[in-house]
Amino acid sequence: MTFFFRTTRFDTASEFSEGAFRGEDAVRWLSGALSGWKAGVDAEDWGWAVSATRGEHAYLFGICDHDTDDVTEQGARWCLRIHNLRDRSVPGHKKLFRNIPPVADPGVVAEIESIPRQQSDFHDIQKDAQA
Repeated sequence: MTFFFRTTRFDTASEFSEGAFRGEDAVRWLSGALSGWKAGVDAEDWGWAVSATRGEHAYLFGICDHDTDDVTEQGARWCLRIHNLRDRSVPGHKKLFRNIPPVADPGVVAEIESIPRQQSDFHDIQKDAQA
């Protein structure tokens, strides 16, 4: 499950080292918005992620600026991806079903979707179940 949105809240102008990605401020914001989740922030080779658990749920919430050239007066286009880690926890399952995306719990999807929608400076919020 993927969400796209625009905002000027996060840094898209600073220089950074080769191999680094923008979004550290975005992922720290998201981590702070995850009420009741045990969360940690990690740099990835594609952007930034929050590894989060709560009860039986284990997720990776990835965030990055989607396209550095796609900036409007409403800001850069950001991507927030939801990965259910429980579906990928069995090695044989990974191999057998590697082309089948994990299914996110509808309650978790609704919760994560509500976070950007509650922000007055987030615009053009779109949900893409296929991405």
